[in-house]
Amino acid sequence: MQSEKNSFFERYGPWALIAGASEGIGKSFAEQLAARGLNLILLSRNVEALTALAHDLQTRYRTEVQCHAVDLTGDDLESRIDKVIENIDLGLMIYNAGGSSMVADLFLDCPLSDLRRTVRLNCHGPLILAHKIGQHLRQRGHGGIMLISALSAFGGTAYVANYCATKSYELVLAQGLWAELRGYGVDVVGVAVGATITPAAVRAGMGFATQQNTQDSNPLVQAMTSDAVASEALAALSKGPLFIPGEHNRMGVEQLQQIPLETAIEYRSAGTASQLGKQWPVL
Repeated sequence: MQSEKNSFFERYGPWALIAGASEGIGKSFAEQLAARGLNLILLSRNVEALTALAHDLQTRYRTEVQCHAVDLTGDDLESRIDKVIENIDLGLMIYNAGGSSMVADLFLDCPLSDLRRTVRLNCHGPLILAHKIGQHLRQRGHGGIMLISALSAFGGTAYVANYCATKSYELVLAQGLWAELRGYGVDVVGVAVGATITPAAVRAGMGFATQQNTQDSNPLVQAMTSDAVASEALAALSKGPLFIPGEHNRMGVEQLQQIPLETAIEYRSAGTASQLGKQWPVL
């Protein structure tokens, strides 16, 4: 166990950056990386939550933690990231933001400003961080990039059409970067997360996150904990380009790939509508 911890640190340490670290899966990543001895750079708009997390991690693991209040949809993101990573020997970047970007309504009924924000958070944000930090890692000769996507990336779904499209960008980007960077010793993986009990899921009104019994007969809505998702994803970091946490999620994706596209879209849309308490079919 100690040798595995040392090997992980040597490949991905001494510093890791987590974008979207104040709660949920990002917070779990921070805790598990701190336990492996990595120093952390935590990004979020919620600086109070970051500060509290940093104090807890520093107390428990004696690790160094930097907190930065950064709007990942902001026009100044590129310059902000330059300043954040300046003179830092960064070995790992996890882009986890986006769970709070789900605008759950019919596409034409969503405010265009909200849809644009989702695109900036799930496409523009990972584009900038992967480009900036990827250059450093390529020159360094080892390290890792993890882009947290969602099962939604595997196909269009009513009520979350734009969100699904943006999450597809993250998965496809990760696959291309995996092909380009593996020869330089840089591991890249896109992680397609299924239903996970997080504060963002609760705020979005997802049924699986608000019910005490999280197990459901539908394999696409069996919820995992944030800790379980983070643990499985870190274990798969060197096994890219794609990883799906949860055996039930992997089975669900495989099953949907075996049926006609129209049927799969209907199935996903009906399940999403049920979780959101929305009408299905729409008409």
